[in-house]
Amino acid sequence: MSQFTASLACAVHEWERSRPQRLATPPPSPFVLQLRSPVDRLPPELLTTVFALTIEPRHHDTLTTSPTTLSHVCRRWRAVALGLGSLWTSVAIAYPSDPSGAQFTRLLTYLSRTKGYKIDLMLDVRDPEWDFELPEEEHPFTARDMQALLVLLQSTRTAHRWRSVELLTDTWAPIDAFLRATRSSAGTFAQSMERLVLARCNAYFARNGAIFEPAALKHPLPLLGFGVTSSLPPADGHPLPVSRLRDVSLVGVHVDWSIAEFALGPALTHLALKFHASDVRPSPAKFSHILNACPCLETLAVVGSGPSFSPRFDPSSVPPIVLPTVTTFTLGFVDGQDATQLLALLRIPNLAKLELEDVAAGLNLMDIAEVGMDENLLPVTLPLRVMQEDDDLSARTVLAWLAESRTLPLGKLTSLSLSSFHIAAKNPALHAFLRECGSITEVSVAGTRRIAGILTGNDVLALRREPTCLLPRLTTVISRGRVLASV
Repeated sequence: MSQFTASLACAVHEWERSRPQRLATPPPSPFVLQLRSPVDRLPPELLTTVFALTIEPRHHDTLTTSPTTLSHVCRRWRAVALGLGSLWTSVAIAYPSDPSGAQFTRLLTYLSRTKGYKIDLMLDVRDPEWDFELPEEEHPFTARDMQALLVLLQSTRTAHRWRSVELLTDTWAPIDAFLRATRSSAGTFAQSMERLVLARCNAYFARNGAIFEPAALKHPLPLLGFGVTSSLPPADGHPLPVSRLRDVSLVGVHVDWSIAEFALGPALTHLALKFHASDVRPSPAKFSHILNACPCLETLAVVGSGPSFSPRFDPSSVPPIVLPTVTTFTLGFVDGQDATQLLALLRIPNLAKLELEDVAAGLNLMDIAEVGMDENLLPVTLPLRVMQEDDDLSARTVLAWLAESRTLPLGKLTSLSLSSFHIAAKNPALHAFLRECGSITEVSVAGTRRIAGILTGNDVLALRREPTCLLPRLTTVISRGRVLASV
């Protein structure tokens, strides 16, 4: 038994042993005998509002904002805090766990106080010291640890109230355990689940030629059981489970794409597909089917993912994918040809914000960091051979295609983001692209420091000042979240 599971078992044992000593929630006092501060004059109704505003939307074990802290101030505050179920709805579990299992006791305590409110779960089982060069089987957090954690959560009988679940892992085994444990739970999660983030945090699987590992666990599993025949109710007139998911992010996580539309359904407004190995991506037809099943989609992100195009792919075999409600689109590309094939399928008539990321170039910078070179300290004249000779090829291909094809309404864009673009500011493809973006008022750049003539915030300002006036309406330039200048 691993230390994680052992501490979990210890916490459950102590929780059960102390059950008789736990008292019922005392009612709030109707009056205060001795007023010691203006806060004491607040009625319970206002005090509950203050408490709700004090707690951060997502609790990450920060004592200064913990509801436990509020409940330990005084007897009256404790009564109010314990009576406010919404105060305890954000629960976090992290790895590694301390031997005492305090976080598991806290989890059980929080869930027992949520009353009937919906619950937000954050499960971060990444190991800060994990070496991604090692075999996944050597990771200290195993599938059995994940199974033990899920058994603990299911024992609280709160699954029907889970509003959001965020699971972050280094390896595939915990994701596989989660998908298997929930593959017959559509009826349960259909009641309240609105947000789901499953992230295997290893972007290298998006590289050209990379295949899914471990191969033994490659077989796709359903997402939360939606679309699985065994999860459907008997044919007695009851409606089938309908997904209420509004926000879904699958990062390095593939599912059974043939039935994914049952989970990614009519309520979905935000969808992110990121960092999938080429052999576990959906076919163009399945990808189209998924997006067409989301009539309310507003934000779409396809980063190091998307359809898997075969060498013999016929563009006419898949009808254009029309997304009339999407206003924000993020495209992170590894291969320029695959990116243009995806763009050729999309029709986004009301697009206002476009975010482009050169994923392959970004991964090359990660390589530089791994050998001890700080990107921010590299000389501006560093030759391109430090990365790859054709490091900007994909970026040039995508920009040139967008400028020529006009599949996306570039003239309607008001916001543009460029990330990890290793392309010279004077590159013709960049200029041709920007000429089509005449309505842009805001440009954001990230990871684009000048290594070999890379586009930076200052370069964008220079473009604005050129006589050709490529961006005539540009007013704001942002770099790494910081406003560089207002034009």
